[in-house]
Amino acid sequence: MLGKMLTKPLLALAVATAPIAAAPALAPQPAVPAEFNSSPEDLYGPLFQAVQLERVFADGKTFVDLIPRESPAAIMAAYRSEKPTGHAALAAFVSRHRRR
Repeated sequence: MLGKMLTKPLLALAVATAPIAAAPALAPQPAVPAEFNSSPEDLYGPLFQAVQLERVFADGKTFVDLIPRESPAAIMAAYRSEKPTGHAALAAFVSRHRRR
């Protein structure tokens, strides 16, 4: 009788801990580019701050929602080169480098 009582729990334990042979192996996931894990302030630093301080847009979210036309590094290189200041210059710069 004790043998029958131990058989079912042991069988359940064996099934629960057995490797699952039919499960497919997970494919390696591609690395996520750093820009997808960074905030707009991290990516665009002084440009982001200038756009927000000059209130180029009616709200603080519009710049973030705009789609970059090129990489953040290229946009920041252009920003450092052009050095746009003031509302109009910043708005023109943003419209050249980001889109809705």
